Amino acid sequence: MATITKLDAARRQLLAAIHLHWFFIEPIAVYQLATNASEICDAILKKSGGTRIKQHVAEQQGWEIGQLNALINVARNFSKHADRDPEAEMEDLEDCNGVNLTACIDYSMAARRAPDIVGAFIIWFAATNPEKTGSFLSEGNRPIGTACRLTS
Repeated sequence: MATITKLDAARRQLLAAIHLHWFFIEPIAVYQLATNASEICDAILKKSGGTRIKQHVAEQQGWEIGQLNALINVARNFSKHADRDPEAEMEDLEDCNGVNLTACIDYSMAARRAPDIVGAFIIWFAATNPEKTGSFLSEGNRPIGTACRLTS
């Protein structure tokens, strides 16, 4: 019987999340798969002393890590804890871009490599959300690749 590592599990969930996001547009499934992958990678990074995107986001927002975890885990806990409140409702999720992006970065940092589709998602996010990425993939106010002068 073959075995898999925690990173293998994270990769599989992340790839499924990206596929569902781009092709089936199913936010709840995407959110849960991406946050699962991100949680695995965050734990690995925490244990190894690596750079953790969750810690960085919390610091940038002035939040405690617990506040960020509560925000991230709303959809997971909603589905997971039906026994506590089977009549509960939540707002439908529409935007999973940020959760997928975080999972992609977490996986890339934890694995020190990533499948091409993970890199493609990061580039796609940056290209379609320039207001959220700041200077990421840009030179001045122009996206890289749009009449930018190459220098040596």
